[in-house]
Amino acid sequence: MMGVVTIRRGRQANGLKATHWNEIGGCLNSLFGHGNQASMELRELARFLMQGTVSYDDLLWQPGLWNANTKIEFIREIHFMVDMDRDAKNKLPYAQTEKGGQLMREPSLGLIHLMREFTKPKDENNIEREHKDNNLLHSVLFLRNKIVAHYDDEYKGFSGQKEKIGTTKAQIERYVQHSKGDYMILLARAIKKFHFFDVSPTSIKVKPTI
Repeated sequence: MMGVVTIRRGRQANGLKATHWNEIGGCLNSLFGHGNQASMELRELARFLMQGTVSYDDLLWQPGLWNANTKIEFIREIHFMVDMDRDAKNKLPYAQTEKGGQLMREPSLGLIHLMREFTKPKDENNIEREHKDNNLLHSVLFLRNKIVAHYDDEYKGFSGQKEKIGTTKAQIERYVQHSKGDYMILLARAIKKFHFFDVSPTSIKVKPTI
């Protein structure tokens, strides 16, 4: 009898949580519908919360709950996971690694316009640079190399108005989000599907799964 009561209480608690999350999603959606500006990440969060069934683990994978530092660390750790599959001297191309191959088979994040802004049109030999954003691997490498890892250098070569991107990585992440509102939604969705990590990016340190 005690077991039955426990199960019933568990179901009631889960139902209560789902109801509260649905109501929060409805509230957010209502706010957005009254002319209030909201990012695509927040709109996606509202849509997610309004679903019939919402799990806490899935909720933590919603970029609408992440700050800029979490997103930056997430990008860094994705690159780390792919890079770990390369040989000791890093001669193995990213695309030939297991995880790199997975990213290659996914659509790009649509960042070609940002690639052009953050990359000088010609290389040191005065040859036109080729920009590639044909798949998710291209997008991830751009985000890691140009936005996360070497932003100080890229800031100098940014072709747009520098006051729009700021001087910190958190500011530049917001610029990327403003330019391509769903980039982190698409990235999080793909990485979650591949099970690169055993916890959500909201953890202080994302722990890779080997």
